Amino acid sequence: MGFGLLFTGYTMLLVWGITVDPELGLCVDILTDLLGYLLFWKGLQGLRPYSKNFVFSRYLTYPLMAAGGVTLAAQGVALVGKWVPSIAKHWELLLSINNIADIISLPLLLFFHAYLCLGIRELAEEVELPKIVSRTKVAIVLSTVYYFGQMLVGLVPMPGFVHMILVLLTFIVYFYYLYLLYSCYMHIVYADEEPKEVFNPLMSLLDKMKKKDSEEK
Repeated sequence: MGFGLLFTGYTMLLVWGITVDPELGLCVDILTDLLGYLLFWKGLQGLRPYSKNFVFSRYLTYPLMAAGGVTLAAQGVALVGKWVPSIAKHWELLLSINNIADIISLPLLLFFHAYLCLGIRELAEEVELPKIVSRTKVAIVLSTVYYFGQMLVGLVPMPGFVHMILVLLTFIVYFYYLYLLYSCYMHIVYADEEPKEVFNPLMSLLDKMKKKDSEEK
């Protein structure tokens, strides 16, 4: 259905960059955000028939991929600039471009997560999985607090302990979403022990309703 690809995409975002130059603060992602957004796009392609919220979430992957591409390009140019003086002179500009791309991506990620959770909740309600419905509500609250906090820190200087709280919240949010997507993969894709390649939870629900009507008759 696509939950496996979404789960893999989250691992791309979770792995942070390695520090190349501590003095300049230059980091390069081991697994790029761009690759993660591409996996989101592909995974949501398979989920589109089940909810319009998945469609809206997929639309948001386009500007996110653009922001991820800008970040990756800025990191690559900055890395080369360590050995090329003509590029090194523009380090401040590259850093500004990278920061702007990060700030722009924050509200996009907030809405992306909101639509994703609404789509999962709708699908989980259709196949009668109340635990996953409850988890989507927790996920929406966590991601809303986290991304609003990130936007606030990006715009207003904050004490060091606020940054530490956000770092901790980063792991909480990402691991919770990994848990949520894994739950969807296991309980929605494999519900009723149907093969994942052909399983359609909405069709399964209709079949159950037909069987119930025939039994009542």
